[in-house]
Amino acid sequence: MFNGYKKDIAAAAPKIEELQEGYPTEGSPSLGIPATQPGAAWFHMITTELLNAIKELGVLPDKNSLNQLATAILTLKFPSGTAFKYLRDKNYSKNDIVFTNNHLYLCMSNNGPATAVVAPETNDSVWQKIPLKQDVLALVPDATTSVKGIVQLCDNIEQNASNTSMAVTPHAVAQQNFIKSINGTKPDTSGNVSITRVDSAASADTAKSATKATNADKATHASTADSATKATQDSAGQQINSTYIKSLSVNGRTITYTKGDGSTGTITTQDTNTTYSKLSQFTNDSGYISDGHNFSSGVTVNGYKITVG
Repeated sequence: MFNGYKKDIAAAAPKIEELQEGYPTEGSPSLGIPATQPGAAWFHMITTELLNAIKELGVLPDKNSLNQLATAILTLKFPSGTAFKYLRDKNYSKNDIVFTNNHLYLCMSNNGPATAVVAPETNDSVWQKIPLKQDVLALVPDATTSVKGIVQLCDNIEQNASNTSMAVTPHAVAQQNFIKSINGTKPDTSGNVSITRVDSAASADTAKSATKATNADKATHASTADSATKATQDSAGQQINSTYIKSLSVNGRTITYTKGDGSTGTITTQDTNTTYSKLSQFTNDSGYISDGHNFSSGVTVNGYKITVG
C-alpha cells in the first residue's frame, strides 16, 4: 500500500467536506440525472484510511507490496490462543510481546523494517525469551540435602519419613504431635512429655540420678533421691532389705539382730567381766603374797601386818 498516483497529483489533500453523503448512482440520461463521480476526495479518503490502519499496526507502507493490509491484520491474530505472531514486516517497540517457535518473547529494543530486522532467538539483547514452566523446571534442579532447588512440601511426617528431599510444613508438626515417646512415656494431646515428676515407675531398672520421685516401686539404683519412699538397693547396688540391720536385742553375752526382710542372726561377745576372790585378786595383782601362804595366824610382810580371819 502506498499513497501515490501516476500523474496529475496535488501538493495538498482535497477537501473532504466537499463530498456529499449518500449512495452512488448510475444516473438517468433521459431524466437528466448524471452518474456518480468518486472524485479526488473519495480516493484520498479510502487511501488514507487504509494507510493509517497499516501504520497503526506497525507495518511500514511499501508501494511494492500488495498484501500489507493482510500482514497488518495478522498482527491481531492469536494463533492457538497464545499471543501476537512475529512478522518480519512489522516494526516492534520495546515491551511488545510476540509468539514464535512455541515460545513467548519480550521486545527489549525497537526493531523491524524501519530500523533493522532482528528475529527472536537471534539476539537476546533485542528479544528476551519469556520462560515457561518447563523452562524453569529445566533450569532449577530438585532440592536435596546438599543442592538448593525446587522442594516439595510434606504435610504427613510418618508417611514420608524416609524422604530426604521434602520439607515439613508447620501444620504437620503442630497437628500430628510427632514426638512418639520419651523412654516409653507418650506425649499428651499437645505433644508434650513431662519428665519433672515420676509418680510410679513400674519398670525403672536403673535411676542413677532421680532428684524427685514420690513413688518409685522398682527403682533399683538411686544415687540422689530427695523424696524416694521405696528403694530395694543402695547406690552401690546392694540389696537393702537383706543387707541392712533393722533392729537389735541383747540377752547376756548374745546379741540378736533382725534384717529388713525379717531374717535374724546372733553374735556372742567375749568374756571380759570375770569375778575373782579378794585374796586371789590381791595375790595376783600385787605380787606381795605368794600362792599357798597360810593366813591362819597373821603375818607380817615387809613391815606390814596382815590379819586374816
